[in-house]
Amino acid sequence: MRSMFFGRRLLSAALAVAVLSVPARAADVSQYLPDGTLLVVSFNIKQLMDAPLVKSDEKAFKDGMSELTKALEGFGVDPNKDLTRVVLAAGMDFQKALILLEGKFDADKVHAKLKEMAKDKKHNLTVVDDDKLVHYKLKLPKAPVPQAGLPSELVLTPLDQNFLAVAMEKGALDDAVAKKGGKKGEVKQEVVTLVGKINPKETLSLVVVPPAEMLAGGPVDGLKTVTGGFTVAEGVKANILLSTKDADSAKSLAQMINEGLSQMKQFLPLIASQQPNFGPKEQKMATDLIDLFKASAGEEGVRLQGNVTKEFIEKNSKKDK
Repeated sequence: MRSMFFGRRLLSAALAVAVLSVPARAADVSQYLPDGTLLVVSFNIKQLMDAPLVKSDEKAFKDGMSELTKALEGFGVDPNKDLTRVVLAAGMDFQKALILLEGKFDADKVHAKLKEMAKDKKHNLTVVDDDKLVHYKLKLPKAPVPQAGLPSELVLTPLDQNFLAVAMEKGALDDAVAKKGGKKGEVKQEVVTLVGKINPKETLSLVVVPPAEMLAGGPVDGLKTVTGGFTVAEGVKANILLSTKDADSAKSLAQMINEGLSQMKQFLPLIASQQPNFGPKEQKMATDLIDLFKASAGEEGVRLQGNVTKEFIEKNSKKDK
């Protein structure tokens, strides 16, 4: 639940910072990708909020939107119209990863709210002006159990009227700002092209272009790219393409994925023994869920597909009376 806790603070601070820059021509997200980007994850907030599945419980949806609208009203942000998506981009060094919040914001209202937040220590937000880049530090709450790799703080800065950058280190922000000023990024054209082809109807989209040398000789040798993602509509559909260099690689990879899915079911009793709330009902639900996914080899590579229907979700979300 830690991510949900600091996620609310991060969203509030992000929305507040996003419009402080001078209005400019909206930039394409590819302009800001960190050098050496190999992984891009795009979470389409607008598509999710418009999904029939999310709106199926009308009361819960209205209550949730009312709470969110109230939380953001001080920033002049309408969650129904002004939030678009969140994009994570990273290369081999994950510490230099960049999160881009995309949307449309009211500069005056958000600027005033940001200053108000920074004055109150409970928000753990600090304004930093180092004469080169005005940015903001957001201190994250400590995890109950320390985990290696988790940052203790995040840094934020506006890029233009549509994008806010969030990173684990200031160098990543400096690089993004330099690209706003015209610096040419060092990102493979293949990555840029695939990011440009992300399906706007998908809720969660993936673009992965792993270095061939990193996979050579391993179980996924032959994998070229990973694209596609998950779409929330009436239910949840997965459609992921793992392109391969040849048919033999596709066949081998599909077999490995299906065997992996089968092995996951065998671990469920072990998980149940360590989790008191993971009983027989939860094990069956997990087994049925895994069975909905299958990998198939084809001309393009391996297609991993799954369809979690509305009926499946409703059936397994009902509480025992």
